[in-house]
Amino acid sequence: MYPTTFKSLFVALFLLVVSQQAYSTCSFYQKLVDNNDGTITDPRTGLIWQKCAFGQMWNEKNCEGEAHSVIFELAMFAAKFERYAEKEDWRIPSTSEMESLTAPQGTCEDEMERQASIDKKFPTTEVRSTSGNRLYWTSTRHIFNEEPAASAFKNLKFYYLVNIVDRTKLPTPLGWHLLRFVRAGNGTLPVDFENEYAENFKSKETENLCLMGSLGFIPKSRWQEVRPMLEKNCLE
Repeated sequence: MYPTTFKSLFVALFLLVVSQQAYSTCSFYQKLVDNNDGTITDPRTGLIWQKCAFGQMWNEKNCEGEAHSVIFELAMFAAKFERYAEKEDWRIPSTSEMESLTAPQGTCEDEMERQASIDKKFPTTEVRSTSGNRLYWTSTRHIFNEEPAASAFKNLKFYYLVNIVDRTKLPTPLGWHLLRFVRAGNGTLPVDFENEYAENFKSKETENLCLMGSLGFIPKSRWQEVRPMLEKNCLE
């Protein structure tokens, strides 16, 4: 007979293996296609996602580096500035696009299975922002149509934040939050990104470039390209 402690250890290890197998079978996430270049394609929507959060790089095994938290204005500039997997049309996803990465009720047994399954495709969903949450910026604006909120917030632009694990969603004009880029997709874009950028953010390109430089947010792949601009416009 095996000692009781040995049997207990054996049972514990057996249960751990079984649980890990169970938490790898959520069918919703199995349909996501790994493109082997640091991106994931969702065939249901045609969207192509970056595996890593903004600030991180895919090293063929995991996401390395620190996920950057940004204000929304900087998020817009970072999207315009982004070059990844030989593509330049990266953008901030809409609320519905972010929610499309969350398994609907009934497709995963519980939150642990959902978390384990999505982590196999997007290894950084447990990363928290400097604000202490796991919320990602979206490009979807929230408009207050009823008083007194409409008057109180008329000079502020509220954009939704979404947690892709549990679909937590809330609008905010402030804060430093996470960012994950997307491109392509089936049908028309939910937000006219080019016009939104030109109307509200283009005038502050130099200011945002300097801010990204001071925060260390310039990707290594673009450092040589933007260094002259930084030296010309950002050094006092």
